[in-house]
Amino acid sequence: GEAVLEQVLARSRGDIKRVVATGYGWVSFSADETVSEIAAHSRGSYSLFPDARTITDIGGQDSKITRINEQGRVLDFAMNDRCAAGTGR
Repeated sequence: GEAVLEQVLARSRGDIKRVVATGYGWVSFSADETVSEIAAHSRGSYSLFPDARTITDIGGQDSKITRINEQGRVLDFAMNDRCAAGTGR
């Protein structure tokens, strides 16, 4: 975790003010803050795609569907323990 963070910092073109970690690997980083994956998905998706209302995450540990409102706030979410390959955790 720390080696990856050092590489990202070396490649950054500006000062990084904060590091926020999320996901199953968050414990591998010295972060200023941690947020849930659901919160990270909703904030990032709303920032990039403000008209989107549904977020789908099919990852390596599980799958999640999140619904957000017009302000990007989470309305509801569902998840299971199956990843894209069907093996899950």
